[in-house]
Amino acid sequence: MSGSHERTPNHAGTVLRFYPQDVSVTEDSKTLLAKVEQCLVPQIVEDGPKDSEMSTVGPHGEIVKISKIKDLRDLFSPEFDMLHTFTATRLTANMWRNTLESLTQTFDDPKLKNAASYWDNNPHGTLTISPYGLQDEMNAYYQRLQVGCELKFGYFQSEKGQKIFTCQTPDVVAHEAGHYSLDRLRPEFMNSNQMQTHGLHEAFGDISALSFVFADDAMANALIITTHGNLHSSQNFAAKLAEQFGISLGMHGYLRNADADYKLSDVENEEHALSEVFTGAYYDALARAFKDATNQYPYYHPANLLQAVSEFARGLLLHTIVTVQKDEPEFSDIARHLIETVIPQHGKVAPARVAYLKSLNWREYFEKEFTRREINIPSNLLQHKPKEKMKKKSIIEMRSKERKEILKSVCGGLRKFKK
Repeated sequence: MSGSHERTPNHAGTVLRFYPQDVSVTEDSKTLLAKVEQCLVPQIVEDGPKDSEMSTVGPHGEIVKISKIKDLRDLFSPEFDMLHTFTATRLTANMWRNTLESLTQTFDDPKLKNAASYWDNNPHGTLTISPYGLQDEMNAYYQRLQVGCELKFGYFQSEKGQKIFTCQTPDVVAHEAGHYSLDRLRPEFMNSNQMQTHGLHEAFGDISALSFVFADDAMANALIITTHGNLHSSQNFAAKLAEQFGISLGMHGYLRNADADYKLSDVENEEHALSEVFTGAYYDALARAFKDATNQYPYYHPANLLQAVSEFARGLLLHTIVTVQKDEPEFSDIARHLIETVIPQHGKVAPARVAYLKSLNWREYFEKEFTRREINIPSNLLQHKPKEKMKKKSIIEMRSKERKEILKSVCGGLRKFKK
C-alpha cells in the first residue's frame, strides 16, 4: 500500500511503519499477519511525524525521529503509536486521493476535476492527529476547527483492567481518516441536518476501513488464505471492524460488522445504525463481484483480484459521492445516481488498472442489495421499526447508562465545525 499522485522531488518518499490490524487479530496465528508492516509513501515525512498536510501531537509533546524509525522496536509505545496513527491516516488519505486521480484521468467531468482541485488546495488547513487526545474516553472523532482540523483518539481502561488505545486499531484510524477525506471532497455533508447524510459519512468511514485492508498486499493475501476466498467466512477479519475495541465493550468480538444483513426498517433512525445498512449493501455487492470475478478470471491470483474488485467498487462509490447533485443526499439519492448514471459510465470506460472488470454485472450487484435493504426508498416513505436485537441499547443491556450513551457515539466519527 503506498502513494498518492503527488510525487516528491525525484520520486523520493518515506518508509513508514504501522500495525496492519489490532493486537487481538495479529496475535491469532490463523490470520498469518505480522504485528508491524512497512510501507512507502511518496510524501517527505519529517520528524513529528509530519508532512505538508498532517502533523502528529504526542501526549507530552514528544516527536518521533524519522531517522530512527528503522530502529524503533518498542511496539505499543507512545512513539510507535504516533508513527502508526500518522501512517494509517496518510495511507487512507492517499488511497482516496489516488482513486479520485484515476477518475479524473478517465472521465472528462468538471465535478471530478473541481473536487481534485479543492482537495489539493487543502481548504481546511493542517490536520492535527492526536493519538492520545481523549483521556478516559471510549471514542475517536474528526472535526474541523476555526484554523485547521483534527483527529482525536481516546484511551481507557476496560472492565478487565486492560488499557485500550483506540489509535492502535487501524480500523478506527482508517474510519476517522475516511471522515477527513470525505470532508476534503464534500464539506457541505458535515453541515447537513439530514440523518442519512450523516449515515453516509459514517458508512464512508467504515468503507475506508474495509478498503484499507483490501488495498494492502499482506492483508489481502492473508484474508484470502484464512477465508479460502469466501468473503462471508466467519474467519473474515476485514469485515469485523475494530475487534479489540468491540471486545473491550463486551460486544461480539467487534464494534461493527460490515457483513451484516440489516435493512433500513430494521434499524433506528440514527446515523451509526443507518450506516451499517449502507456498508452492508456495499460489502455484499463487492463480495458478489469478487465471486463472479474469480469464476471469470480463474488464473488470476485471488488476492490481486480482490484488490482490483475493491478498487473498482471504491471508484464507483467515490464517483457517485463527488458528482451527486444534492448537498444533503439521502441513501436513495446515492443509489439512484450510482445505478442510473455512474455504473453505465464505467461500463463504457473505466480506470485503466481495473478496466477489465467493467464486464462484471455491477448494476445487478448494487441494485439487488439496495432493493433488499430498502436503500432505494426515500426516507419519508420509510418506517423504522427496529427489531429488539438490533437496537444499540439492547446490545449492552447489562451495562450502565453511561456506557449506553458512549456506545452510540463510539467510533463516532465526526463533529461539526468547532469555534
